[in-house]
Amino acid sequence: MRYKTIISILMTGLLAVSAAGCSSVPSDSEIEKALEEGTITFEDAKSRGWIDDAWLEEHFPPMEAGSKIHSFPPFETTYLDGAPASSLLIQGTMCLVFFDSTQGDTVEKLQEISGISEEMTRLGVPVLGVITDENPEGARESLSDLDFPVIVYNDEMRASLEVYDDIIAGGMVSVFTKDGGIYTAWSSDCSAGWLLEGAEGLNDEG
Repeated sequence: MRYKTIISILMTGLLAVSAAGCSSVPSDSEIEKALEEGTITFEDAKSRGWIDDAWLEEHFPPMEAGSKIHSFPPFETTYLDGAPASSLLIQGTMCLVFFDSTQGDTVEKLQEISGISEEMTRLGVPVLGVITDENPEGARESLSDLDFPVIVYNDEMRASLEVYDDIIAGGMVSVFTKDGGIYTAWSSDCSAGWLLEGAEGLNDEG
């Protein structure tokens, strides 16, 4: 993926040393590992004074197709209507949107994404929603008219994606997959325009 896209698609997270209250600057290897895993954004690392543009150019040169794909263990879950579903759904290139429908204007944002779902599919990057509500059945009616499928973030799926659980629990987030694994870093920008831009970028990779 293009350098600019890689930079802007990351979402906010925290390094373990920061969470532990450590005020010292992490080592380059610790920062690089956290950035690669998506547990901290480039913007956050820069705001803390840990990195600058020169550091980025040295440690994260422009990335082309063939970057790392992070796989995860298989899982079984259900669609929102209760029909069985599994990790086999996540094949090829897709856009996963994790959300809690009880938070803020999430339902309105989902409707916007629904409006571009046909275009996303045409680009070869279909949308798959993942509802994280404590009571997902309660959202069935309000989400019944979405033009993309929604599966439930149950205990088995949570265990499979455990390394990303803090990110997913942080609110509405999106990530792109490739060959059945996580291909990009996570983004808190789930606007229709941003998702289309990401899909077009992946489509350009071929």
